Amino acid sequence: MTDERLKFPVSANAPVFVIGLFALLAILYIAKGIIIPIVFAVIIATVLHPLVCFFVRKRINRVIGILICIFFTFLVIAAIGILIISQLGRFSESLPILVDKFTGLIDQIINWASGYFDIKPEKINEWITKTRNDLIDSSSTAIGQTLNIMGGGLVV
Repeated sequence: MTDERLKFPVSANAPVFVIGLFALLAILYIAKGIIIPIVFAVIIATVLHPLVCFFVRKRINRVIGILICIFFTFLVIAAIGILIISQLGRFSESLPILVDKFTGLIDQIINWASGYFDIKPEKINEWITKTRNDLIDSSSTAIGQTLNIMGGGLVV
């Protein structure tokens, strides 16, 4: 028996590689609902392993040590969630003040630009209104997607 291997030219290897890469990415995209929780579980288990070993060295049963670690992990996650919710509440309370300050700043910038560049303030206001409308139209979908992804991450 001879040990001869088939050698394909680069022009044959490249499409096979691209198709394989595309198939891998498609599988990862389809299985992201399964893979993401497993990755988070592995990360959390890796982080909590030294704490469990500490409890075992202190002569606490491994199962009880794991339960204690999981309990404290849930407490930390709940504390972070409460912190985020409270900060969002404070931000929503101070949002009108921020909008007023931003509006005053925009007015000062318009007055400065109209005097410095010799442009009528009405033209600047028209340009700002047009740009703001375009920005709101394009960014509303991006904000919705961002909130959807963040909510999905928090649920996971």
